Parts: sequence; C-alpha cells; structure tokens
Amino acid sequence: EQDLETVRFAVQSSNLRSGDVMLVSSVSGKNRVPVELTLACQAKGIRVIGFTSMAYTRTVAALHPSGKRLCEVADVVIDIGAPVGDAAVDVPGYDIKLMPVSGVAMDVAGWMMLGRVMEIMASRGQPLTVFASVNREGGEERYRQSKEQYETRGT
Repeated sequence: EQDLETVRFAVQSSNLRSGDVMLVSSVSGKNRVPVELTLACQAKGIRVIGFTSMAYTRTVAALHPSGKRLCEVADVVIDIGAPVGDAAVDVPGYDIKLMPVSGVAMDVAGWMMLGRVMEIMASRGQPLTVFASVNREGGEERYRQSKEQYETRGT
C-alpha cells in the first residue's frame, strides 16, 4: 500500500494540473504503480495515454486493488504490439525467446505521437518550443532563446 500512497502523493504535490496529459507505460499493463498513477492523474483532471501490449495484457491478471489493468483505466490506449513475455528473438541454446521489444516500440510510438502533436500545434499557429542540439553552429544561443520562450509560454 505504501507504493500506491507514494504515487498519489507525488501526483498531488506535482505541478501537474487539470488539462495536462500524462503518458504511462507498462508492457503487461498489470502492475500496481502504472494503474495507480493513471487513476491519481485522472482524479486531478489529467488525461492519460497508456502504452501497453494488448496481446500481453490479455494474458495477465491485474495486481492493482481495483482489479484493473492499464488498458482498462487509461483514457487512450496505444498498443505497442510486444509479444507475450516481451521477447522476440530465438537464440540457440535458450529455451525461451530473448530480446525485449517494448522499449523500442514505446519509443517509436511516443515519437510518432509527439510528431503528430507538433504538426497539429504548428497548424494552429502555436508551434511548440524546440530545443536543438547545443553542438550545432549557434546552438548555445538557440538553446537560450528556446529556454526563454518555453519559460514564457510554457509549451
């Protein structure tokens, strides 16, 4: 129960506010903390996008006291397509598949989603602040300008 209380406290004491969006990931979707994080965010008016493997989550029982998995509580669910067990490669000498795919799948899905959000915001005349590499020519000045813009606008 302490882990769930810690999650609730973290959300309540954070700068998160109603209207924000939280991304929560759990390849199996069964664990307590991602579900609690989702519920605590929603109680504060924060929408939650859950990244999980639907193939995997269908095979597991929920560990959260509500009896729910991430896919059952998130406002939007993105199926990352990882196989049951989150392993995809047969390696000779091992009796189970190895090499998890969830991390790469979540990264790709997240970047695709961010790219689409950036397109939408730009089309509305509200492009998000972009932080370019400081190693580029003029990069440190660009970073300073981007930081000022973000601190002023918040996006």
